[in-house]
Amino acid sequence: MKHYNIHSFVHEVSRCVARLGLFALILGLSITTLSAHADLLENAGREITGGATKSPGTIVGEIIQIALGFLGIVFVILTIYAGFLYMTSQGDPEKAKKARALLINAIIGVGIVISAWAITYFVLTSLTSSIGT
Repeated sequence: MKHYNIHSFVHEVSRCVARLGLFALILGLSITTLSAHADLLENAGREITGGATKSPGTIVGEIIQIALGFLGIVFVILTIYAGFLYMTSQGDPEKAKKARALLINAIIGVGIVISAWAITYFVLTSLTSSIGT
């Protein structure tokens, strides 16, 4: 059985409160973003079923916006998690190395996503302007 002194008890309670706060923050941000994306999907669904004047390209663009929003949420969560791992490594070089690797991989991933979006946007904009539509 593990015996706690008052200092370690306060430390454990503060860690639990910090984790709950972080979870609440992430949950709140996710719900806010998901509700905004749900509105976009609802509007896109209305457009697909025949009510208004949006083109299929506009609908695809909105779907891409939703996907990029989700990837942004994933990036923020990975960044916060890597920071949490780094801050709680307590000088352990292996834990700190794992946290840095996670952060670097998250940054590389978001860089690839942004680059792919920029290239696609450039190519499609160039094609549509050269065709004249």
